[in-house]
Amino acid sequence: MSNQSRLDVTELERDRYARTARIRLADRQITTPHFFTLVKNPDEFQSILDLTAEKQPPSASGCVVRLFDAQRILGEHLANMTQIRVDALSKYVEERFHTFLETKILVIDPATEYLFYEACLPRWTDAEALPPPILNYARRCLTKKEELKPSEYSKWKEAYHTLFWNEMSKDATSRNRMIGEVFDLELRYRSTILLPPVPLVRSQRQMEISIQINEVAHGISAGKSAEFSSYFIIQQGVLDDEESVDELLKYLRNIPTRITVLKFKYLNLTNPGRISHLVAYRDFLQQVSFLKETNKDRVFIILENGYQVFPSATVAFDIASTSMTGYDGDSQYGQGEYGAWFDPEQMVHVAFKDLKKICRNNHNRLPCAHDICENIDIATIDPDSWNRVRRKHYVLTMNDYMTMIAKAIKDKKIELAIDKLINSDISRLKKLIPRT
Repeated sequence: MSNQSRLDVTELERDRYARTARIRLADRQITTPHFFTLVKNPDEFQSILDLTAEKQPPSASGCVVRLFDAQRILGEHLANMTQIRVDALSKYVEERFHTFLETKILVIDPATEYLFYEACLPRWTDAEALPPPILNYARRCLTKKEELKPSEYSKWKEAYHTLFWNEMSKDATSRNRMIGEVFDLELRYRSTILLPPVPLVRSQRQMEISIQINEVAHGISAGKSAEFSSYFIIQQGVLDDEESVDELLKYLRNIPTRITVLKFKYLNLTNPGRISHLVAYRDFLQQVSFLKETNKDRVFIILENGYQVFPSATVAFDIASTSMTGYDGDSQYGQGEYGAWFDPEQMVHVAFKDLKKICRNNHNRLPCAHDICENIDIATIDPDSWNRVRRKHYVLTMNDYMTMIAKAIKDKKIELAIDKLINSDISRLKKLIPRT
């Protein structure tokens, strides 16, 4: 099945650098700016199914699942769809899942940066269906990690990772087979778009390999039943490498691909310092905004964007994404027995113990108008219920933000987005949004 006519983009409103648009993709429709949720486990995915069925947030309906998590999160749902079973309420098993697949955009992220980062490395070996080069790479790393001292392993791993992608770049047969097998897996898990397996860009050479893989993958995607997207995973330090960023922008200006997905790993511009990163990311957002203005049928998506989601969606990206907690790092912060709550006004996370103090003057009620938050007694809620509620609250808050940005664009008052940031605890991010 050809994928050439699957994507339709219509710009609806524009206020200077910002726009709203209607995107139709594979019989699914969204309006932008839009929020996609990265889900990391089956419980989070069930929460997304519940949210999209019950609350139907109009600007936060899409979902991202990493490839090495896909079987654990989606496998049972997909298997159940092959069985005609009815539950006690006369509902077909997996009815919500089936409706989600038919109406929402699901993205399977190859997440190949975790061939470099250690946090999720063991999960690659649990997914036996993955292409042999990836499986063999992960297994060898885990073996070496047992054999070598930490300092020795770190040096070996960096060299081995570089060698892996250099050899993949030169070996057309292995490279093309790996790309095709990853695409087949993404389609098996019902991805709406195809993302190629690319290296984490840490240098100009890895940027060159990423561009090469994107070009090859575009050809391999022809005839697949999903829209192809160019894809780049970039270490945040590369923002200071003008040559690499210029090479990326030059490539984005000239590619025939209409969807571009970007991920800047562990980018957090709210921290003191990082001035050069802040300026570089601001300039990058403006370049992407210009590309959308001159090519109105282009779609840009940013993954794992953390606290930058609001300004990124305001200035440049049609779709922005974070995890369901808002934490896109790999640490356990905010993931304790009672995880942190995202404050919609301050636009930051509040630790549970601090939130309890804040709520004492509000009859132990959360300062939030969401239905799922209004009836919560923070003094008595159990940890499991709390963590489900705070995750759903975060997604609904992102939906509110996207709706707020769209209204500001429609009213030709996009400067209100700057005011929102000025009045928050991440006010330094106001510098990402142009004033004219």
